[in-house]
Parts: sequence; structure tokens; C-alpha cells
Amino acid sequence: MTQAVEIAKRPIHEQPNSMHELLPLPDTELRVAQLFIPAVEKCAVAHWRTAAESLSAVVGIACERFRLKHDRWPTALADLCPQFLPAVSLDPFDGEPLRLAAQDDGIVIHSVGTVQRNSSVPVDRPGLPEGVEVGFRLWNPDARRLPPPPDSPKGEDEQ
Repeated sequence: MTQAVEIAKRPIHEQPNSMHELLPLPDTELRVAQLFIPAVEKCAVAHWRTAAESLSAVVGIACERFRLKHDRWPTALADLCPQFLPAVSLDPFDGEPLRLAAQDDGIVIHSVGTVQRNSSVPVDRPGLPEGVEVGFRLWNPDARRLPPPPDSPKGEDEQ
């Protein structure tokens, strides 16, 4: 547990790799620690996800401010620095800069999230493109304030 606390003191983008070095614990007499460490990791992943969502939102606001000034979306997050952001935000999950993805109807700022580490996890986040688990979506002005798309047909067991 002391090692987990020391990992939590590191910069957030260094924590995931450090946490994975902590797991799995060797088969020793530390039975109680072996029971707690998976819960510690789940809490840490939730913290990293929240941080990635918050950072994506901050970058998204900077992107909207850039669009208002230049009448276009930025082509790279570096375009936002230093006028709208002091530096490009790092993804808590891998330490790389957050990603910017152009869409037909706007842009998405996103993190690799846990999908990068576990590709068998299905990802379906409303409003985000397929495969994006953690991010912030901005629509082009002409795609805003529209009625929601019709619901997909539900199966009998979902009704």
C-alpha cells in the first residue's frame, strides 16, 4: 500500500505505467494487500478517467475559443498554444498529448483511455465516435441545437 501511495504522488501521466509495475503482487504472505490492490487500481483508473475527461473539456473550450477567433477548428492542439492554452495537455493514460480528431460535423478531443490497454472492452459512449471511451465533442455551429437523432429500434427484451 505504501508503494501505491508513492505512485499516487507522481505526475498523473506517469501513474498508469507505475501502477502496472506494482501488479501483480508476488505470491507471498501479503494476502491482505493482494486483496486490496485490485480495488486500489480500480480507484486509480476512475481518477485517471475523470482527469482525462476534465482535461479534454478544458482543451475543448480552448478549441471553441480558437474557432470563434479564426472561423475554423484548429488542425492540431499545438495551434492552441500559447494564446488559448499554456501547453498541450497530456493524456493521463499514456503521457502523450491528448488527441484531436476531425469529424464531419465537428471535432473530438480525446484520451486513449483504458481501451488502449484492453482492446476487448467494448466502447459505446453516446456522442463520441466509435472506439473513443473518454473525450469531449464539439459540433460545427450548423450541427448544433438540432433535435436528437431517432432512437435505434429496441429488441423485445429491451422494451
